[in-house]
Amino acid sequence: MTDGATMQPVISLRNLRKSFGALEVLKGISLDAYRGDVIAILGSSGSGKSTMLRCINMLEIPTAGEVVVTGETVRLRKRGMVSPLPTAGRSTVSARGCHGLPEFQSLVHMTILENLIEAPIHVQRRPRAECVAEAMALLEKVGIADKRDAYPAHLSGGQQQRAAIARALAMHPEVMLFDEPTSALDPERVGEVLAVMRSLAGEGRTMLLVTHEIAFARDVATRVLFLHEGVIEEDGPADEVFRNPKSERFRKFIPTRNMAEGTLMSTRDAEILQWIFAQQDNMVSLLSALVNVDSGSYDKEGVDAVGGAFVALLRRARSSDRGASGRRFRRYAPRRHSGGPA
Repeated sequence: MTDGATMQPVISLRNLRKSFGALEVLKGISLDAYRGDVIAILGSSGSGKSTMLRCINMLEIPTAGEVVVTGETVRLRKRGMVSPLPTAGRSTVSARGCHGLPEFQSLVHMTILENLIEAPIHVQRRPRAECVAEAMALLEKVGIADKRDAYPAHLSGGQQQRAAIARALAMHPEVMLFDEPTSALDPERVGEVLAVMRSLAGEGRTMLLVTHEIAFARDVATRVLFLHEGVIEEDGPADEVFRNPKSERFRKFIPTRNMAEGTLMSTRDAEILQWIFAQQDNMVSLLSALVNVDSGSYDKEGVDAVGGAFVALLRRARSSDRGASGRRFRRYAPRRHSGGPA
């Protein structure tokens, strides 16, 4: 992290507030992000994480407060209520910060290469040949150069996200904003996107990312924010925050430790593991009916079936993007037993 006394913040938020009708989602957020910072924003659903990012990039107009991007204040006009920003104000933010949405918000009728060069040519007025050369280099960087002539619909979820990152980089942003970039991906695709983001962090790029990937936040972020009900409950260097959290809510939020390896488990894996522990008695009873301890004989087909079903259950739960909430987990759990992690 850069010393704030000698460097101007890339992004400053001052008492940022956002309401939707009577519901106040952000309740006075203040934040300084300096060049090279990688800030992971954690919190439960509905805590205001995504709304905060959208307010920075003016995809949502703040109700009150101040947003400063690279030293320039984005001023909000008020006429009894907040009115939309002038086009110039939006352009200032869009040119200096790029928002990484959960899905590749693409121009579906254009190829991936055309998607990358569209804004640099028409917004930044850069020569086409220069934009094409840079776009190809960026596609190579994120590992999908072979997809330059493909259309967005022909890419996997992980490839679409990597294309979205390349498109954002093509605009030379001062800061990159990521809103749960892995949330819609299959588990095997998550690593592809995280590898690209880890590479960007290693280059010293300034990044604000909303994520539920706890291990990634711990290993890559220079700073961690924990939002709860629209306020910052915890804020500090990643290592310090995870090792010695001051907020009781954050202490309950972060996952348990894998005692055998001393490493943090993901929230979803921790909840699944807790559910397994809770089912031990049920599993023992079920297996006891298939095993004769005195004779040493057992119903091999029955035991194999129970074990196979249990492994399949865990895989289904692990691959579900709603596994952490337990709703799909309960769906696959045996009816005679209690449900999955709530």
